[in-house]
Amino acid sequence: MGLATVSVISAILVSHLQHRGATKRVPRWLRQLAFKHMAYLFCMCTSVPNDDKRQGSVVPNGPDYNNMKAVQVKPKEHECLDGKNNGWPPEALRAVESMTSDIDSIARNLRYLTDRVKGQEADDIVVEEWRALARVFDRLMFWLSLIIMFVVFTVLLSGRDHEH
Repeated sequence: MGLATVSVISAILVSHLQHRGATKRVPRWLRQLAFKHMAYLFCMCTSVPNDDKRQGSVVPNGPDYNNMKAVQVKPKEHECLDGKNNGWPPEALRAVESMTSDIDSIARNLRYLTDRVKGQEADDIVVEEWRALARVFDRLMFWLSLIIMFVVFTVLLSGRDHEH
């Protein structure tokens, strides 16, 4: 009866760890204990998160869209048509203003998308840490249950031999 109770409690705890959200990271001491020592002990080194794997990002280090400046277009000297508006016809100026606002809008959208992807990557790392902790804890509970069953079985069998 006790073994069944421990088994149910450990299954609930493993399920809780497995489906935990990205609220906060696994505490440092627990990461160290579970991912360095216990994972090595249970031959699970390939199934736990490694800090080396997390260096790469889906979002490359490209231009800094936060500091992007508006595009400035200046006519060349030989392009002056009528001497007004620095030599640019009004249609061209409206087109340049429209393109400038479009470029600013694109830069804002890119900023939003890159920030969102980076935030999602950070959440995914936290979720994967909790899932890896659940796998390590599940393996620990498996071995403890197996050892307890073996000890109980051995004690029960050895107790029968002494009675006869």
